Amino acid sequence: MRFDTFFNGLTIRPWKTTCPLNDLGLALSGTGKALVSLQLHRLNLPHRLLSEDEVHLSDNKEVIVPVEAWNELSGGMLYVTVRAVTECTLSAARFFTETPPASEVRLGVVITHFNRKSFVVPAIKRIRDELLRDPCYAGKIELVVVDNSRNLTPRETEGITCLPNENFGGSGGFARGLMHLKQRGDFTHCLFMDDDASCELEALRRTFTLMSYSAGDKFAVAGSLLRENEPYRLIEKGAVFGGLCRPLKAGLDMRNVHELLLAESSVELPNYGAWWFFGFRISDVERYPFPFFVRGDDITFSLMNGFRILTMNGIGCWGEDFSVKSGPLPIYLDVRSTMFLQLVMKGYRPGTIIRSVLRTLKRQIQSYNYASADSVVMAMLDFCSGPDFWLDNIDLHQVRNRILSLTPREVLTPREDLTAESIRFPSGVRKKLLDRVLYGLLLKGLIVPRFILRDTIVYQHKAFHGNPEEIFRSRKILYFVPERDAGYIAQYDGARARAILFKFIVASIFFLRNYQKISVAYAKAVPNMASEAFWADIYGRDARTSHQARQLDVSLVSPQ
Repeated sequence: MRFDTFFNGLTIRPWKTTCPLNDLGLALSGTGKALVSLQLHRLNLPHRLLSEDEVHLSDNKEVIVPVEAWNELSGGMLYVTVRAVTECTLSAARFFTETPPASEVRLGVVITHFNRKSFVVPAIKRIRDELLRDPCYAGKIELVVVDNSRNLTPRETEGITCLPNENFGGSGGFARGLMHLKQRGDFTHCLFMDDDASCELEALRRTFTLMSYSAGDKFAVAGSLLRENEPYRLIEKGAVFGGLCRPLKAGLDMRNVHELLLAESSVELPNYGAWWFFGFRISDVERYPFPFFVRGDDITFSLMNGFRILTMNGIGCWGEDFSVKSGPLPIYLDVRSTMFLQLVMKGYRPGTIIRSVLRTLKRQIQSYNYASADSVVMAMLDFCSGPDFWLDNIDLHQVRNRILSLTPREVLTPREDLTAESIRFPSGVRKKLLDRVLYGLLLKGLIVPRFILRDTIVYQHKAFHGNPEEIFRSRKILYFVPERDAGYIAQYDGARARAILFKFIVASIFFLRNYQKISVAYAKAVPNMASEAFWADIYGRDARTSHQARQLDVSLVSPQ
């Protein structure tokens, strides 16, 4: 039995550099006689057998195997293999250290919830029953659910802290949870988690241990995101914002040892961690979330606070692909936050910002996603309205209504309700010369005369946008998500495309003319809008009295 996997391997470098441990041991329990080997995988280096011991397991009592090579190791993945010598059962195995923790940690896990009870209620039960009631963590970890939808019942939140809250999105929910922990005064660390991201509780335990042993200021832990429908596939293991968001290690297969080692290589380090799983020391927080509602708040929070972010195999969660969720509202939020980050955090010149927006706009027009294209221009104009716009729309209610009024809706529909027309699937064969010439002349399908269109409907797997070369000259597109057995049909509309491009040109001229004024306005407003005082004003000076918290002392609940 081999344990060189995403959750069972121990990556040496992060523990050595972040949490100096003087020793390491392996504890096993079970029954029977087994041959236990400690082995080492290293990227592009020979494999090493570190030790091999025959152990006698009985009565599920722990047997200790010291990792004697620990002090000489500097990198790679340490793992265990167990081979039965006699009939043998292995019931548990764990790495441990006798090095005392660097500090005492009291961790508040903050989940922001909005109308996802099917996700959050089971998560509450698992965390409460399997972690909060564990004697090792009793009184050291507390779960706080910020209920932006105000629909969780006392029975569903028994044993945890629930904060009914105004719906100001993830930004407001996580700010509310952070304020609660700080006001309590006895919490040292905070961990933000999404309500629709599922994780192994071992990820929480490891994060708690890292926090206990970490040395130095600004230390933070960012969990990986794995693909829900392909559970071994990495979507992101930390990310970099350098003008645009770029996920690190995307697409790696966590079943493959070589790719596990690639995932832990530190050639490029993240500068922000997403809030599906992000932990930090509360005293290191200098800036609170900016009121984005959602999208961009986690990037700004990391950059403004200058966290030193660690990612590690074995710490992560699963979630749905962002491409499946993409549509007019997410694209609006992405464009708005990206313009903010490019201007405020990076100081980009106006032409660079406009070119970035244009790239997004072109992709949506080429994909016949005209509602999404309209939302790009809407986001641009709203951003140009300045800081007051964010204050006036902190709950996003009016923005949502404006975007819902855009047509077509680009909403997934069950397969049986879609058209019965014949579908053309892209063949991958190189297009004819005429098509290639026309594609180049017509700006890669940005503007297509109606008379050259073919009366066909082409299949595209739903993503952030379609493939322009495969779409070119088709009148309709079927965007489909096989995992949901649903999709929607987009249809070419040249007049709509031209109208959107005209609105973009007008918005760009306005932005260029007012760039200096817009830039100064944000520079003045951001320090206040990303402060604890700002959110205290939003929620009331004492959020604990303005919103009644439902709480039970988990130490009084007996384990079942």
